[in-house]
Amino acid sequence: MTGTAFAFFYAIAGIYLALLADVYSRKKLISISIVAWSLFTALTGAAQNFLQLLLVRVGIGVGEASVIPTANALIADYYRPDRRPFALTIFTSRAMIGVMTESFFGGTVAECSSCYWRIVLL
Repeated sequence: MTGTAFAFFYAIAGIYLALLADVYSRKKLISISIVAWSLFTALTGAAQNFLQLLLVRVGIGVGEASVIPTANALIADYYRPDRRPFALTIFTSRAMIGVMTESFFGGTVAECSSCYWRIVLL
């Protein structure tokens, strides 16, 4: 569930959502994807059984799948070719900063709450 459900739908949806990024508004697509990704992350904390948890993980995969290709295309729109590597480096480094921040604050909140992982996701 943690690997397969997420990765399969992330990979498949990523192809189609990247194609949408070439046709529709990239800003709107990123906005919709982030809202969906955030909503499904919060719903993970409310899941009551395996099937619900599996479905919200699929939703997270689909929501997250659009962000990387769409953001890369948006960065390519805004930066000259000689400045793109730096812009993409900054964008890519945000993932590690996010993991570091989430691990610290998520672990702190989980340790202090009685619901542990659910409260962190909500």
